[in-house]
Amino acid sequence: MDPVVATAGGVALLLFALGGGKKKKKGCPPFEYDAAKVQLAIGSAMASGIRSHVAIATTVARATWPVHPKSKQPIVWPPVQGSPKEVVCVWEMLLAQISSDRTPCPEGTTLSEDGERCDPDVTVHGFDVTPYETPPESDYPTPGTLVQIRKDDILEGTASANNKSKHAERSIAYTTLLSAGYIAARDAGEDDAAAKQFARLVANNASNRHDYFQLIQCSPWNDALYTTYGYGPQAMPSPVGRALRFLPQHDDNRARIIMGQAPRRATKLGAPSDQKKGNGSGTGRSFEYLWLPKINLEILFKSGGTTITTQGVSWDDGSNGIMPPPEILQFGVDNVPNSVSWGCLGYSATSGDME
Repeated sequence: MDPVVATAGGVALLLFALGGGKKKKKGCPPFEYDAAKVQLAIGSAMASGIRSHVAIATTVARATWPVHPKSKQPIVWPPVQGSPKEVVCVWEMLLAQISSDRTPCPEGTTLSEDGERCDPDVTVHGFDVTPYETPPESDYPTPGTLVQIRKDDILEGTASANNKSKHAERSIAYTTLLSAGYIAARDAGEDDAAAKQFARLVANNASNRHDYFQLIQCSPWNDALYTTYGYGPQAMPSPVGRALRFLPQHDDNRARIIMGQAPRRATKLGAPSDQKKGNGSGTGRSFEYLWLPKINLEILFKSGGTTITTQGVSWDDGSNGIMPPPEILQFGVDNVPNSVSWGCLGYSATSGDME
């Protein structure tokens, strides 16, 4: 179905529901709510790649009602605690209109269970990423997989999604090392209890976490697609001076790979003089789809849980596990500067090596 036709149909149905075909509904005085205009703005936001209902609503509200119609003061969208009741009223009407849309995702995609993204339909587009990734719903990534970064994820630290005091946070380094330690111990013949104890030993080691998150940043694939010199004062740069930022400023590279397209860099690289200024920016609206480098689990176990290395772990073509497998690299990379040597710690590549 043509998305424009579908949207038009949705507008007609919604206008009927809101007032028998009237053009405007004054449901939140002094705001005037024009459902047809709002629907066009919703369609424009969706066409630009915005996924979640809240993100769509924020974009539409900021464009449609930048200032209060009576006070002429700028409005904060989404509403915050203490916002005028009429602002909250408009926000709720907007969310209801977005939720009533029967086609929240473009044709050939389906809305994810969490409502945050439109996943391409594998039956239509063909490439199945599931053998190469940590399932998006999993809180514990596995080394040697791709992981879709989520809102509130952090790179280091010891937070996990099961931590009741920080239920939304997940340290990628910490949770991945928990998985690595457990698998390493089980592969070595340890029982479940001993494997869990070894996993905690590995993940609670701050040096291990630092080593692993630097491996993540130093993967030439991650570096080429996501890092920037324009990181803020809280970020920890890699040895080459660039850092991951975990902000929704990237292309939806998971969707691009599923559709058989090259993952694309959307982040401004900047220059070394931009370090700690936090002025990196990106043209996308998704979080990173990161490669989690392989870890030599045998060395990890034999070292007593103190050695994090990619040494000795490679793919069938001989490439090191700090990079994604050939099945992912076959798509190449897009919009990546050719003048930069990507990666560090003895592993580097040009964008041509990833084409």
